[in-house]
Amino acid sequence: MAASKAGPARSRPYALGKRGESADRNRARVLDAARDLLAKDGAAEFSMEAIARHAGVTRQTIHNQFGTRAELIEALFDRMAIRGGILELAAVMQQADPQVMLRKFVEVFGRFWSSDRAAIRRIHALAVLDPELGRIDRARNERRRTAAGRVVDALSRHFGKPLRYDRAQAIALLFTITSFEFFDSFAGDRSPNAACSAIASMVMRAFGISSTSRASASSAVSTPRRRS
Repeated sequence: MAASKAGPARSRPYALGKRGESADRNRARVLDAARDLLAKDGAAEFSMEAIARHAGVTRQTIHNQFGTRAELIEALFDRMAIRGGILELAAVMQQADPQVMLRKFVEVFGRFWSSDRAAIRRIHALAVLDPELGRIDRARNERRRTAAGRVVDALSRHFGKPLRYDRAQAIALLFTITSFEFFDSFAGDRSPNAACSAIASMVMRAFGISSTSRASASSAVSTPRRRS
């Protein structure tokens, strides 16, 4: 009797593990299908039914995995962001040199925006039409605005520019110039590196910080004043 009970008890974790692997595969297939449809067919033809057909699963499977269409798109955007290197932003915010912080801040978003421009473009278009997705998109943008504020404050502390009373406008500029819409329009056929370099230079000029400012600031700090 004891031996007969032990068999099913040992097999249960195995069965649960198999179901988990199957769910993970279905999740990946759904996300892949959603990305493919966004990149190929456009936002107007993007539906749960179309995703289910493309992924080879039922609509109920998608609902069980993600819930609403907006939650599915949010999960897809999260995966795209991770693959696009957005997690590097945490290290960028720890940079001691504010010019390096600015350049890398622009580069992180530039690389992400360029990683899958067609799909990201259509996700942004969907956010305009879907209130739930729009709310999610606005929350993401506010996090980018907060990070932009930290970059502006680091530049201001080091160079004295932008001035404190210009802080709000400076943050708005950096926030706008690192948006997907700006990058998508500005980058054109440029490589991501070339586009990011140009954007970072534009920000520095707009803030009134020249390429020699860093050397001047360092010299002022490190060179002792001579007594007359």
